[in-house]
Amino acid sequence: MIEIRQRAFVMMAHFITLSFVLHQDRSVVEMFKHSRGRTQPGLCSFGQTTSCCLGWRNVNGICQPVCNKSCVNGECVGPGKCLCSKGYKGPQCDEDVNECGFLERPCTQRCMNTHGSYRCYCEPGYTLNADGCTCTSESF
Repeated sequence: MIEIRQRAFVMMAHFITLSFVLHQDRSVVEMFKHSRGRTQPGLCSFGQTTSCCLGWRNVNGICQPVCNKSCVNGECVGPGKCLCSKGYKGPQCDEDVNECGFLERPCTQRCMNTHGSYRCYCEPGYTLNADGCTCTSESF
């Protein structure tokens, strides 16, 4: 009698857990449909159930990473991890990169740092080439 109650309890616990997971994260079938059968980042399996991993959330059947602080000039690529756009750095991609300060300067003559980028200028008597980085003498 005790064994039957234990089995019933275990079955009920599995049913409740599965129902909660499927309700919270849609269905496993729906998630796999969106991932076309490939392993989806942020998708975790717990025994017979599959749902979004810790640090990920379900957005229309796809697990999306969660960044508690926004990625100002970039995108959230993992739980709390930003991938910065070119010209930015820092944990939230909110720090400008000073390209003119690199040892290997991007400009052959003058360089002015701008927000997220830089701009090259030439000394008097020179013209900026189409590449935007090198200068050519105006005298022939």
